[in-house]
Amino acid sequence: MSAVVGVSCGCAAWGAAPLWQDDFDDGIPLNQKYEDTEASGMSQSAVASLTGTHSLQQQYSVGQVGAGWVIKLVDHLGKDGPVFMRYYHLFEDGFQGFPPKMARIRYRNRSTWTSPLGIHIWLETSGSNAGKVCLDIKASDSSQANSLGWLPLAVSPFSYADVSNIGRWVCFELEVKLNTPGQADGWFNLWIDNRLAVGRLNVDFRGSQTYGLNECMLDCYWNGGSPKAQSRFYDAFVVSLERIGMIPPPNAAPVLAPIGSRSAPAGERLQFTVEATDADGNELQYSATGEQ
Repeated sequence: MSAVVGVSCGCAAWGAAPLWQDDFDDGIPLNQKYEDTEASGMSQSAVASLTGTHSLQQQYSVGQVGAGWVIKLVDHLGKDGPVFMRYYHLFEDGFQGFPPKMARIRYRNRSTWTSPLGIHIWLETSGSNAGKVCLDIKASDSSQANSLGWLPLAVSPFSYADVSNIGRWVCFELEVKLNTPGQADGWFNLWIDNRLAVGRLNVDFRGSQTYGLNECMLDCYWNGGSPKAQSRFYDAFVVSLERIGMIPPPNAAPVLAPIGSRSAPAGERLQFTVEATDADGNELQYSATGEQ
């Protein structure tokens, strides 16, 4: 895959009040930025980038299952939310298969390392939903969970079985608000490319428990293993207490319609109409300078 360099990203592009942001350009090793890492083929790479010069690359070998993760502890977020997590994701051109793990927000007990609550952004791998992005929620203490401790699967219409979604950066943003203990008043939303793809209200995440969200994770584990050597990428990773949104595209310069060669007899006024278009839809103003 040839190098792909995207737009630069200033602070304003990170959205409102970010509590964590990483465009993977700073050169700091992953295990110094993230409290929990597993780097099986994972690195900060210049092979592809959306912002700046680097992204987080996962290079799969044939049959690779364990494929690395980075976990950011977010105790300072406020345990109940709403919490917003945004990242951009790219499967390289020609990517094959659907690695189910992508990202998650969860609570993990750091004494026992158990996790009774996790909101997972995963890919379905089989059947009619193969390739679709879904939210699969482990909620062991929820009154709405099945006998295995999971809420009903929330399947979005967005699918990586659509080849037009391979080889391009896709923006994912997850919002989670935990329920008041003992009530079913929580919610979640997932936006994909700034469109609401799936969401639910009146959710019981934790029953009467009072634990809260404390980890955000980018996860590349592949049940069954990769069918070939290939790569995926993450960039523009942000955690916030407010909606983040997409990085604004770079401003496109107006395009002046061709004027062509014009002339008028000496002493007479030369008049013609000037037209231009602007891809961003901005109002245009015209002026001219030159010799009399």
